[in-house]
Amino acid sequence: MWNKSCIYNKYMKNISWLTSFWGKKMDGSDGKEIRDNTVHPEKENIMPQYPQKRRYPRFLVECMDIQSQMIFAKSIQLSNISVGGACMITRTPLQIGNNILIRINRNRIRRPLLGTIIWKNLKGDASYRDDTGHTLYRVGVQFKKVAPETLIQLKDFMRISGVPEETPYVENDKQLSLRYVVIADEQAIMNYPTTFNVKKISMGGMLVVMNCQFKVEQKYPMALFLPNESIPLSFNGRIASQIPILGRETTFDTGIEFYDLADKQKTLLKRFIASLLWRHEA
Repeated sequence: MWNKSCIYNKYMKNISWLTSFWGKKMDGSDGKEIRDNTVHPEKENIMPQYPQKRRYPRFLVECMDIQSQMIFAKSIQLSNISVGGACMITRTPLQIGNNILIRINRNRIRRPLLGTIIWKNLKGDASYRDDTGHTLYRVGVQFKKVAPETLIQLKDFMRISGVPEETPYVENDKQLSLRYVVIADEQAIMNYPTTFNVKKISMGGMLVVMNCQFKVEQKYPMALFLPNESIPLSFNGRIASQIPILGRETTFDTGIEFYDLADKQKTLLKRFIASLLWRHEA
């Protein structure tokens, strides 16, 4: 069982990792967007388009509940905003408790705003669709750790890009706050992590289960959470292959190459792989 300390530490690791990826490029992507109890080397070729001999042995790790995260970037529309949070409209079906970064008008707010989803489809409002037929969602975001300089920039943005609502409302800290309806056509970007389960792993990459499709060769900021490590491995993951899982047309076995692991992170990965070898030999 996870105690409160473990849950808090994992939450803070996710927050630190998410904020560390601010400003990283997704290598040419358009910002729109990875049982048993026996651990042993996997010999089969799960990427048939790459039939050559593998450089590293692969290990089945499904039973170990190892997770990987990828950073996505999506355009959003701001509905209203205050110093404590915002209401936004997005095509992405987020969940309450998700942590995100919002980038608003770099000329006015130079740093992204870290936030947590606290509600969705307020007061039972039904999801609706845009002109192209995509489903839209209304969600509420509570800002976290807004620096004093960023707070000043946020207030200036609100006065320039919005009009105040007539009635202030109570923020979570019980203080009255003025909320502004955003009337300017402001382009905002939301960065958010999505978690995937790792099925197989090697020194060169991993196989994860994804419910979305990607172009092969694209690279995305990713993190890998290894057991007993205090910080995740951060790297750009290259989409090496995607194969539909039989009977699950929208789910894919996705091969990810560790594209640019730092030396320190390679050492952590080697240590983990060594533990798998030891368990296999035992």
